[in-house]
Amino acid sequence: MTKKITEHGKIRIKERVNSNIRVSSLRHQVLNNGKSLYDYTGKFFQYLKSKENGRFKIKVYKNYLYVFSKNSRRIITTYQVPDKYIPLSDYEILPEISKIINIIISNNNKYINVFLNDGNNYYGVVDFNPNIPRDQVYLTLDDELQIKIYGNEIIKIVSCYDEVLYEKNKIMV
Repeated sequence: MTKKITEHGKIRIKERVNSNIRVSSLRHQVLNNGKSLYDYTGKFFQYLKSKENGRFKIKVYKNYLYVFSKNSRRIITTYQVPDKYIPLSDYEILPEISKIINIIISNNNKYINVFLNDGNNYYGVVDFNPNIPRDQVYLTLDDELQIKIYGNEIIKIVSCYDEVLYEKNKIMV
């Protein structure tokens, strides 16, 4: 059976987080309640992306970064979030914005019509890019122009079949 925390990970958790903590219990809390890089935006998203660098998965929990091996979910080490990113709430993506962007991402490579709060609307193909924060998305318009749209600008999303996928202040079933 593979260990869920490396020896190095145990040492770093005891040293950096809390010397009296039950490490296995903490791992469970981090996996269930920690946030991924896609829960953040801006410079903190970029910081987390650089730490993951395709080799690791990172969860953020109570101002600590927990570095997991990409495939086995083993904790390798932990770090305190650098002070310049505190408070983390300055970088967190609001749940409503995540919901909107996830609706759009679920329509990747499909046409949708996005209505914005400034009165503009854009009809184009969703172009999901995993290297950008989940508070924004790209649409490629018919003229091949690619535009970036922020989730907080969106008031309505309609599929190419005229099905309303999202409308601000309305409960969608």
